[in-house]
Amino acid sequence: MRIATTCGLAAALASVSTTAFAQGGGFSTPGMPTRSAMPEQAKQETASGQTSGFTSVFNPAFAFVVDGIADHVSGDVEEEGFGLALRSAELSAKSWIDPTAWAYMVAVAEEEGISVEEAAIHYKGLGDTHTIRAGRFFADFGKQMQAHVHDLRTVDRPLPLRAYLGSELGGDGVQWDAWTPMGDDGAVRWSVGMFASLVPHEHGEEGGVEVERHIADRKDLGDLNFTARLTSFRDLNEHTTLQVGASFLAVPEYAAEFDDLDEVEGLSQTVVGFDATYGFGEDGGSKWTLGGEYLLASGDTLLGVDDAGTAGDPTDDAITVGDEGLGGFYVFADWAWDSTNAVGVQYAQADVADAGAVADAEEIDLYYTRHFSEYHRIRLAVTQASFGDDDSTRFAIQYTGFVGAHAHGVNW
Repeated sequence: MRIATTCGLAAALASVSTTAFAQGGGFSTPGMPTRSAMPEQAKQETASGQTSGFTSVFNPAFAFVVDGIADHVSGDVEEEGFGLALRSAELSAKSWIDPTAWAYMVAVAEEEGISVEEAAIHYKGLGDTHTIRAGRFFADFGKQMQAHVHDLRTVDRPLPLRAYLGSELGGDGVQWDAWTPMGDDGAVRWSVGMFASLVPHEHGEEGGVEVERHIADRKDLGDLNFTARLTSFRDLNEHTTLQVGASFLAVPEYAAEFDDLDEVEGLSQTVVGFDATYGFGEDGGSKWTLGGEYLLASGDTLLGVDDAGTAGDPTDDAITVGDEGLGGFYVFADWAWDSTNAVGVQYAQADVADAGAVADAEEIDLYYTRHFSEYHRIRLAVTQASFGDDDSTRFAIQYTGFVGAHAHGVNW
């Protein structure tokens, strides 16, 4: 079990100034988290004792997040029954360094000890519409991979994202992103990133054994990992916003390894994604959010172990590699009838690597989210999943509590 203590969720564009691009209270793209804070919203919330996103006075702004889940799983799975777990206990810290830069950190406590999950500096000295981010941070891919799991609309990340990018995808690198207005009703944003390694934080199991991807610490410039994203949103009218985007991930050089078997080198993989999100509704009233994303993974996508030699003798086994393209998508509809209650449905389907071959997988999620306040919520969810010929059902209750300056940026 992984118990996370996270020091800071960085806002992807939390340093964008509302004075530079006035659009009400700042950017508002469809599907944004309910809790949203910009750096300039730094006044003390004296009534509750809480602080908003970048309130630090002369000290970093800290936050603590508790995310727990109780669930029951049944069906064609190895482990059935009830479960109760603290998924994460997150501590955040962030602060402006000077008028042109701010920094944040995310520390994670696991069973092995404490590790730094994110730690980066955002430099704004090139102007309000440009940001240089350097350090360790999540990849800018689609609308969901930048967020921690407890900040998602659903209990878990959608199936194709987990299958092709992992439950979390981050690394050490540098990224430039910029945006430009499109008239008075929209904007276009793009980003380009370069990382030492973008191996997913979780690896899928290949037929009961785990074939790991390994990226060398030292490599040629062309063998670094690269990301890119282009996205645009536009207010179609006073209560309706449409956003579309495209994302790209390239891993030009990686090796496959498993136990003492000979390592397979010279492998590569790319993932492209296309997303669209449509939101309509009045502020403080009923709101609908409809969206979806399609992903395509190509290159050396299938990893497995060949036991073609002596049965039961691993010394003559070999790692197998397949280059079949894998595709998957998810679509969702979310209805919030007021500022505290929302229900939704999500359907996902994906080609999933399984023991060096391809298996069909799909998931249907139904969920209800209740925000008691800005600082804590409860979610009830039912997930019907199938993997090949195996089906399973999961009933889950998720509770998430926020203490202090837990801020979100513009997830677009």
